[in-house]
Amino acid sequence: ENLRIVIATPPFSDAFEITIVRPTTARQLTDYDLPEPLFERLSVQAEGILIAGSPGEGKSTFAAALANYYSEQGKIVKTMEKPRDLNVNEEITQYTMIDDDPAKTGDILLLLRPDYVIYDELRKTTDFTVYADMRLAGVGMVGVVHATRPIDAIHRFIGRVDLGLIPSIVDTVLFIKGGEVVQVYSLNTSVKVPTGFNDDALARPVIEVKDYLTGKLLYEMYSFGEQVTIIPVNTSKYAKKEQPTPLDEKRIENHLQRIIKGPVKVEALTTNRVRAFVEDHKIPSIIGKNGKYISQIEKQIGVSIDIAPLSSILVNTSGESNTKIPVHAEIRKKHVTLNVPLSFAGQFVSLFVGDENYGTFTVTKSGEIKIGTSTKLGKALKKKIASGEQITVKLA
Repeated sequence: ENLRIVIATPPFSDAFEITIVRPTTARQLTDYDLPEPLFERLSVQAEGILIAGSPGEGKSTFAAALANYYSEQGKIVKTMEKPRDLNVNEEITQYTMIDDDPAKTGDILLLLRPDYVIYDELRKTTDFTVYADMRLAGVGMVGVVHATRPIDAIHRFIGRVDLGLIPSIVDTVLFIKGGEVVQVYSLNTSVKVPTGFNDDALARPVIEVKDYLTGKLLYEMYSFGEQVTIIPVNTSKYAKKEQPTPLDEKRIENHLQRIIKGPVKVEALTTNRVRAFVEDHKIPSIIGKNGKYISQIEKQIGVSIDIAPLSSILVNTSGESNTKIPVHAEIRKKHVTLNVPLSFAGQFVSLFVGDENYGTFTVTKSGEIKIGTSTKLGKALKKKIASGEQITVKLA
């Protein structure tokens, strides 16, 4: 009936032994005192759930409570177990492995078209691949996994499924300790520069693992070369370093004034990049041919410098200008990047090389225009920049 009986005999064991395990106390989902947002997520949104925890902490008990809850909501619920020992309602049919092969059981369950399958428990590679296949087929999956930390449950999918598919397979991780849900993770994918990196060229798809209840970013998962990395994120650490201090700006400002011998206004962008507003007529001499002189200045000061015309600060206050503003161009591997004053951010500007109009572009929030080096325009710009021609913009 509901007793788990394990009989061991020699030579597997050194003595004849019978172990009988009684079922734990059956609990309802409402007994767990879950926060309202989590209860709503389990009821409406979450369909790729992992229940993680150490042995004996109450993972299977919670899985059974969740299965019973879904069944009471009118959902078609099945289980995959070995052995079949979840304490669930009679309306829920419990399945084991056909010929010790979870894939065969999975094929049968797909024919039954259940709303949810409770998979107790995931250990071998075939377990994880079957769980992934069924989830990608549209079945709501609840998997039980042994793990000492909630992130370890996600880690066990790496190498077994494509990294980019993990958020589509697992969207919620519940960590059980002492019979209670003590931590909840949510997963989503975004394209961004990983935390701690400063170069925009390093942007890539990043899987963000967050504390569901607080929204705090805890881990980032991404490919780095041929390796898949999981990096703990201390967001407060990077938040403190996001902007240089006013003292840094003043120091850089004074240093540039001595070099340029004229008025300079410095604006911090990141921890190692500033934008320096200088007199318009001095921009070509400060940048130098192909950016040679500005590169020397950057080495002296130890930060990257975007040069912008001092007159562009007036654009910030007036909101419009018909003046062509010189911009600093950088040739990178995939893009020609034009650094435009932040006063133009989010606006349309006309791009000029000499007196020739090269079209209208939208300036990003970070004050940039990026043009692919493989495009016809990008190739033309590279030649113009190499020949030392001035590139300017003005409001369209």
